[in-house]
Amino acid sequence: MVDFSYVERLGDGASIGHSRTEEYEVHGKQLIKLKQAIK
Repeated sequence: MVDFSYVERLGDGASIGHSRTEEYEVHGKQLIKLKQAIK
């Protein structure tokens, strides 16, 4: 499950979520949880 709230936060504030870039990868307009998605 992808948190759309996070998508907007990272999409609009990518610079703010620099630390989250490691845990979250943006594919086009969809945010995929790498750690949680791979389960």
